[in-house]
Amino acid sequence: MDPFYFFIGILILGTGLYFTISDYYHSKYGFHTVGTVSKIVGKWSGSGGKVSYLYFPMVQFKTEDNRNLELELEVGASLPLYNEGQRVKIIYYNNKIHPTGTGWKLFFWSVLLLGLATVSYQLVLLANSDIWNNLNFIWKILK
Repeated sequence: MDPFYFFIGILILGTGLYFTISDYYHSKYGFHTVGTVSKIVGKWSGSGGKVSYLYFPMVQFKTEDNRNLELELEVGASLPLYNEGQRVKIIYYNNKIHPTGTGWKLFFWSVLLLGLATVSYQLVLLANSDIWNNLNFIWKILK
């Protein structure tokens, strides 16, 4: 077992769990609607000491009480994911909009399963290693 890959697997698994659980709550308690991308906004964004230019779509939609709103989608990318005038499925929850649809659900579940596979593989390597014999030997010495 490699502790580095085990740690990376735990991080990916945690991220996948966060995405999947958040998506579940947004889907269950949020207002599902379709909006139109009104414009693409570019912003400089920094993370982990790295600065990059990301594109965020501004989406116009009607709320459940029939108000017109225009909000920025929380998902940005280095290449625009959406085009102006494109209709997108969104969920309005806690005054924010979140992307929805089969593609996003597949992405969230893929991250979760990748993390689970990585952690499981590292645990199988640990179970098949000699570490258990070494720990048992140390335990006998300590007795």
